[in-house]
Amino acid sequence: FNELFILAKEAWGAYRYDFKVSILEIYNETINDLLVKKGTDKHKHDIKEDLQSGLLYVTDLTEAQAQSPEDFISLMQLASKNRSTGATKMN
Repeated sequence: FNELFILAKEAWGAYRYDFKVSILEIYNETINDLLVKKGTDKHKHDIKEDLQSGLLYVTDLTEAQAQSPEDFISLMQLASKNRSTGATKMN
């Protein structure tokens, strides 16, 4: 991540870069927004296609701004805490 932010700073005069982060999981066929505290997300997330660009996106996901590698790591740690975990019968 460091290199990405370094390159963005080097090009800052000619271009402006904004890094936005969304993190999701699909658990038991349900899409969960991992940047929202577990159990508080009231949105039903769907996968949609933008008909003009053909790109896929997920509805109502939180977008957080990352202005440094530390911001990104912090968001990843939050997402890790909010992941679903459950017992399985698999080894």
